[in-house]
Amino acid sequence: LSGSKVQAYQSGTIVSNTTTDNNGDYALNIGSGSYNILVSSIGYISKLIPGTTVSIGQTTGLNVSLSTGDVNLVGYWTFDESTGTIAYDYSGNGNIGVSTSGATRVLSGRNGGAYLFNPDGVNQQRIIINDSPNLHVTSLTLECWINIERYSIQPISWISEIIRKESSFVLQFDENGNIRPHVRINNDWKLWT
Repeated sequence: LSGSKVQAYQSGTIVSNTTTDNNGDYALNIGSGSYNILVSSIGYISKLIPGTTVSIGQTTGLNVSLSTGDVNLVGYWTFDESTGTIAYDYSGNGNIGVSTSGATRVLSGRNGGAYLFNPDGVNQQRIIINDSPNLHVTSLTLECWINIERYSIQPISWISEIIRKESSFVLQFDENGNIRPHVRINNDWKLWT
């Protein structure tokens, strides 16, 4: 697929990136080591090839096929990477997330790995996704799978929040453990029904 982005990550940092040519070929200039390679293109579901090992002087070929996606998809995070602090965006838009304050990886998620958040009232464990123009949307469909083992409630606080986009929307659970989406309209939070 020509024009696809190919990025090599090491320890959660992009160390090399390029774009595929008209034949779908690419070359990354990277040293020896282990890398996570992310191949992405708008309108396709990105593919992560974790733990790609390269030796000095080695030429490695990766044949990657991307599944057709939705060109309107602005973010797609599986949160199933087994190591590191990076939550890769599989939408092709590059909206990479970073876990903070002790959110830990577990290997027993719904599909592969998952994040485990243990709100303790002090650490704001969450995934931070930097602002991007393609995240400024006028309509929204939000889908997620969440396993809530326990929860604490404080009115409109980060402890009860699951997902938030500042000044736009928040997905949280109430005192009865029900998932409650809220949207901000004219500077007022409204329950999204």
